[in-house]
Amino acid sequence: MMTITFLYNIFLLILFSIALTSSFALFIKSKRKIFLYISLLLLLFILDNTIIYMTEFLQTFRQQYNNSFMSVPAFKTTIVLGTAYLYYAINSEVLQIKKKNSGYFVLLT
Repeated sequence: MMTITFLYNIFLLILFSIALTSSFALFIKSKRKIFLYISLLLLLFILDNTIIYMTEFLQTFRQQYNNSFMSVPAFKTTIVLGTAYLYYAINSEVLQIKKKNSGYFVLLT
């Protein structure tokens, strides 16, 4: 079972990396903000998946991360808030609506 989990995590990291590279290349070429938002979202997915992967397979990292997460969950909170903001920004770009200040308030609550 550990082998399947290991291979799944590696496959996911490769897939996210390919999508990130493609999206960032499209941003460089077209200068459209949506591709930048998608690239940043994929980067957060990669960071989150890497942390999860390390907690599953590295015993010392697992202990340190769990201890720090219980006292100050700043890293995971930053990833979650960044992901929520990027979802909001991508939706605003796709639907072509202005971002409102109330939207930022909703993200923080």
